[in-house]
Amino acid sequence: MKKEGIGLLLIGHGASLGGGGAVRRLAERLGQDEAFDQVAACFWKETPYVGEGLKLITSPIVLAIPVFATEGRIARDLIPAEMGLQGPLTLLSDGRSVHYLRPIGVHPGLARLVEERAELAAMAASFDFKATALLLVAHGNRQGGGAKASAEGLAAQLLKAGRWAEVRVCFLEEEPRAADWQCSIKTRQIVVLPMLLAEGQHAARDLPPLFGLKELGGADPVLTEFGGYRLAITQGLVDDQALETLIRRMVQETLSRPSPR
Repeated sequence: MKKEGIGLLLIGHGASLGGGGAVRRLAERLGQDEAFDQVAACFWKETPYVGEGLKLITSPIVLAIPVFATEGRIARDLIPAEMGLQGPLTLLSDGRSVHYLRPIGVHPGLARLVEERAELAAMAASFDFKATALLLVAHGNRQGGGAKASAEGLAAQLLKAGRWAEVRVCFLEEEPRAADWQCSIKTRQIVVLPMLLAEGQHAARDLPPLFGLKELGGADPVLTEFGGYRLAITQGLVDDQALETLIRRMVQETLSRPSPR
């Protein structure tokens, strides 16, 4: 029997042409968890929109988690404003309490998940870690807003661990551009990890041609050669079961904190 009283709201970016399928699947899987009596998903760019999100959960305690890889203006400012939230904890007029968490991508646990997936890709390609670069491809924002700093911080953390010959980050919508990735990497064998926690045109259409591919579907990772480089390209993170574990951890951490007086 499911535990009553706790609802989970996953907030995805989505896309005008659809693209929230991975977040919806994540919500469906977590909906089987007895820790939550309700689980739903809403989106910034597709229905149900974030402004309708709190109507999807009637539980007295709601945990709203942005399924974003980085923390930029959308997750930090625009989504809570659209939802009428006043900070990390908001008490609604109907008696519900809403905990608004920071995006999944800035939780320390995501760095380990990223590294584990990258290590598996390197091993699948028989790459020597010390002779391999790790390339993180993030979305970025052409208007700025701070998302870039989150991805760069993760890259710096992974480089400091000393596992890889190089760790670089590039962006689909700001500098340094993903289209120019060959300009920044000296190592000839590379693990490519898209920091895209959603589907949509970026993952399906924009990303594959940068590495000489038509699509990234199929086996994980995709092993290929392009421009004189040997590449092992991982798939998105949302369908990884470890992400479900990380979300449960975030929920436990939030609910275990003392309530602000």
